[in-house]
Amino acid sequence: MIKLILCGPPHSGKSCFKNGFIGALKRKSGAPYPYQINACPDGEGSWFHATAQMDPELAARERRKGTFSEAQVDVYRTWVDQVKEPLTIVDVGGLMSPENRIIMAGGTHAVILSRDVGLFEPWMRFCEALQLPVIARIYSDYNAIEDLVMFQSGLLTGMVHHLDRNIDASSRPMVQALADHILTIPQTL
Repeated sequence: MIKLILCGPPHSGKSCFKNGFIGALKRKSGAPYPYQINACPDGEGSWFHATAQMDPELAARERRKGTFSEAQVDVYRTWVDQVKEPLTIVDVGGLMSPENRIIMAGGTHAVILSRDVGLFEPWMRFCEALQLPVIARIYSDYNAIEDLVMFQSGLLTGMVHHLDRNIDASSRPMVQALADHILTIPQTL
């Protein structure tokens, strides 16, 4: 099973990227169904993305920003630890916190998405401390007009452009590259 942790600093577009990535995976022949776990303290799960596209005012009204409760962390940790799907994508909150350390510990791989290239190294160290191999480091540039995809020693790197809730990112070159890349990773038990 692959339990892919999608992490990185806040406001980098993780939820938008995740939704595009899941869409890309669903269109890949032979790809396992991409099960998802939204393990963020703000309650911004799949419902939020869909609602924001259809009724932005309702989504803004229902969004609950806040911090993790102890019970919430326990539930998310249990979900990640016990999931048995072949491919699970776990979208975590944007902080290198004790709560995320607990939730992320059950993952098998990580993707770091950051709006600031200076924040990759702290997140790399955070994942390394959890013995969580990073398979992609992706710079998120809202104002860019195209993606940039590179591989360096098996690590997918580059940039994804203009992640926005109102735009489907599933056909972006970086999103497609990650979908292809995840399918080459041997599944662990």
